[in-house]
Amino acid sequence: MKMRPDVRLVAAMGGILAVMIWIRTMGPDFSNTVPRLPAEAPVTIVSAYYEFPSKHSVDEYIRWTSNFASLACHRVLFCSTHCDRFRSFSGSRLVIVPWELEQTDMAMLEPMWKGQVELDPEKRIHRSHWLYTVWAQKAWFVKRAQELNPFNSTLFMWMDAGAFRDTVRLPFLVSWPRVDKAAELAQGDRIVALTMQPFPLNPPSFLVGDYIGGTSFLATEKGWDRFRDLYLRTLALALYERKFVGKDQTILNNMYLAKPHWFNLIDARQSTYDPWFFMQDLLA
Repeated sequence: MKMRPDVRLVAAMGGILAVMIWIRTMGPDFSNTVPRLPAEAPVTIVSAYYEFPSKHSVDEYIRWTSNFASLACHRVLFCSTHCDRFRSFSGSRLVIVPWELEQTDMAMLEPMWKGQVELDPEKRIHRSHWLYTVWAQKAWFVKRAQELNPFNSTLFMWMDAGAFRDTVRLPFLVSWPRVDKAAELAQGDRIVALTMQPFPLNPPSFLVGDYIGGTSFLATEKGWDRFRDLYLRTLALALYERKFVGKDQTILNNMYLAKPHWFNLIDARQSTYDPWFFMQDLLA
């Protein structure tokens, strides 16, 4: 999708403008709720857990997030303030940040997300507008983790907590992620992402489909800054053109088409486990 300046976007996308101002000048302060830990790590893994009607059952998400919480790597997990089920996992390598979903950055756009439900061709399985909120919030969960930076990291990875579905694979991930490989992939402040299928040679002006997977991303601080700015610009333009924007993978497709040199795309079809979770194998 071609990116172009348009002064009408300021009026039409007032909600997004408000979010941008909030993100850049205000935002939450977690400094008094999250301790500075003695452990240090070059890579911090960021994820989140919230309960609402979604594609899988609550029991499944609890089991998968428990697997995430039991990993040995350095992690930041966002969840609601009354969510105590993962507290027993917290320690020197897992920071749990209490933050209500309704208070997150992208929740400021709740009326817009509600309006997207009827436009969603997959609304049968996408059963709540809060799913769109969490999808859009991923890069801003990373931003808040970067601001805290409890492990003094230079690389940050978003990883869906639900990506760790098989307990038998956890021993395979004891030394995950490999720092040298992660640093190599993110060279030049590129955004490391997975592709589920090749992009078309002549894509339409607005590309819909599962091309970039939304389960995991890796970048430096500058790379994540680029990601967030491009996400908001792409979201605003798509809304202006009356496209369905609830699914983050659609926005991601068109981010890549606008700035392909900002990305380092990894073909996930080479996975021997599950292509959506290939970042685990890639950095093991």
